Amino acid sequence: MTKTGGPATQATVVIKRGLDERFVEQKIALPEGNDERTVSLTLKPTQAGTFEFTAAVESAVGEKNLANNGWRFPLRVDAEPIRVLYLEGFLRYEYKFLKTRLEDDPDLNVAAIVRRANPEGAEPKSGKDLITPAQLKNFDVVILGDMEANYLKATEYEALVGWLDDKGHALLVLGGYRSFGPDGFRTTKLADVLPVVFADKPPGQSEEPFLLQLTEEGRTHPVFEVSSDRARNAETWKEAPKLAGCSLVQRAKPGAEVLAVNPDITIEGKPAIVVATQRYGALAAP
Repeated sequence: MTKTGGPATQATVVIKRGLDERFVEQKIALPEGNDERTVSLTLKPTQAGTFEFTAAVESAVGEKNLANNGWRFPLRVDAEPIRVLYLEGFLRYEYKFLKTRLEDDPDLNVAAIVRRANPEGAEPKSGKDLITPAQLKNFDVVILGDMEANYLKATEYEALVGWLDDKGHALLVLGGYRSFGPDGFRTTKLADVLPVVFADKPPGQSEEPFLLQLTEEGRTHPVFEVSSDRARNAETWKEAPKLAGCSLVQRAKPGAEVLAVNPDITIEGKPAIVVATQRYGALAAP
């Protein structure tokens, strides 16, 4: 900034957006006469998007020409990526396509681990833990694919449940022959934090194609939003292709929200649950 002549005065250097949204400012004492100096300000935007900011000098001293007191500059602000850990029990099509889709999203930072050995002959896990409290601090979301219970150790399930107690963490558990089967998550501490109760008898899986049906909660939930137009969004899901099958659970837990069902199968007098969610830990309702 440069001052030409005049008495000593004070000025304010400010960075703002629009007319009134001021992000950072600094008062400067200017001596009598001429002065020139560099002023450094630190701008920390809190909203992602593309904006136009203005760096300006404001002073109580009247000036005839204010055109050179400000400079506009565009700024693109990228949000911090959501950090995702995806663990899968074995190579399958679901892993391939979900991993590709997650990695294509610029708002996600994905670490994916899949067991490549044949799960039929796999021994209980005895090596280095995939999940520890220290490692989980690096992630916002954990996805567990199809796996038997002993794919992870008891200490790893404990770490995962403890991690869920912290605000801002989310767990997505994918159904499968093993994960929702008799040797799956039902025998672990993870079962306590999931929104459904596992079925206590076969079959644990349906292989009949069906058309996914959204519940009232599902029609307004962001996970199923493909358009901001609710009518168009509903029509899109009605026209979606059939799914090849689904895991079967007994019922939803109290407080859970059922977002989507299989209308062709009835369990305990209600359509079979396909997608359910609930709050847990720090995010749970009081």
